[in-house]
Amino acid sequence: MLETHESLAYGYYLKELFRDFYKSHDYETANQLLKEWLQLAWSSPFSSFHEVAKTIENWRIQILLYFKTPFTNGRTEGTNHKIKNIKRRAYGFQFWYYHSRKIENFGYAASNVTLVCHELARPP
Repeated sequence: MLETHESLAYGYYLKELFRDFYKSHDYETANQLLKEWLQLAWSSPFSSFHEVAKTIENWRIQILLYFKTPFTNGRTEGTNHKIKNIKRRAYGFQFWYYHSRKIENFGYAASNVTLVCHELARPP
């Protein structure tokens, strides 16, 4: 299929190059692969790749810092997302204890949950 559709092959190639960049183990390799990817993205016929390239150029320093210190806040963001979903589903309920127990059942320490539980709607 890629042999017959040149534009599809170009998009797939860019996607695979970006994956190679993300799998880099050191800063210098990542920097070089990102430079190469950005040049190819800007020369692509797809405006969506141009938008992504512009965003990556704006955040380039922060993105590359991951390769110096590979720490993210993904776990915190995931926890906050789950708690917000519980709050959204709990709207209108007056069983405060039940909903705080649901949050605690995610497996996170009660001290971490206490920081956000005060935002949940309490019964009048």
